Amino acid sequence: MIIAEAFAYESGKKTLGMTGPPICSSIVAAPFLTGEVVYSFGDHGARNYMKIKDEEVFIGIPAELLPCITENLGKMKV
Repeated sequence: MIIAEAFAYESGKKTLGMTGPPICSSIVAAPFLTGEVVYSFGDHGARNYMKIKDEEVFIGIPAELLPCITENLGKMKV
């Protein structure tokens, strides 16, 4: 949630949620292809294999957005 807020801090853009597709396409490929931050609950196999807790989600961030998100996190004082 905090990362989504940091992404929207200056741009006002929303974070895209993806459900259904396997984790590889939704969290790795989608941010690369769209240039947007994406979150997903992940598929059953990925959640079990990686021991992801019910309250955790996957998030994919394009590398070029990391400096802006990091800076915004500092501005938000989280």
